[in-house]
Amino acid sequence: KFISINNSNISLQTRKNIIMQLLRAYGYLHSKKVFHRDISPKNVLLKQYDDVLVVKLSDFGLVKIVNSDLTSENTEFKGSLNDPALKVEGFGNYELTHELYAITLLFAYILTGKSNWAKITEPAIKSFIEKGTTPDKAKRFQTLDELGTAIKGCIASLER
Repeated sequence: KFISINNSNISLQTRKNIIMQLLRAYGYLHSKKVFHRDISPKNVLLKQYDDVLVVKLSDFGLVKIVNSDLTSENTEFKGSLNDPALKVEGFGNYELTHELYAITLLFAYILTGKSNWAKITEPAIKSFIEKGTTPDKAKRFQTLDELGTAIKGCIASLER
């Protein structure tokens, strides 16, 4: 809600700060072989502490921990930014390319405040979205580092 409420007043530097914190958060999860599986703006919490904006991920109810009987792969399809291919492939087959699809859309939303991707006209952001969400998974971002490099380049083009 922070972005939708304050969109016209959020600086590019603040947006960049949010994205960089999220890159570290998702990087940590992925280093532990964990996918969030419910990536959406509502699961990104922002808290202002004096002059520092701290980002927190929430809602880990759909996390699947590999080789654990305590979490289930066969949960129902959820997540506002999920790859539509999951409806055919099945949520139990969720993999990194699906996670990166959702992160692409989350970062585009953070940068623009828009969830109607067709209305985004900025070429760098449009190109970022196209790469991250192409139906051909082999042409998508293959790692979080690759996605991170692309979003940093996108932000740099906006800073010019």
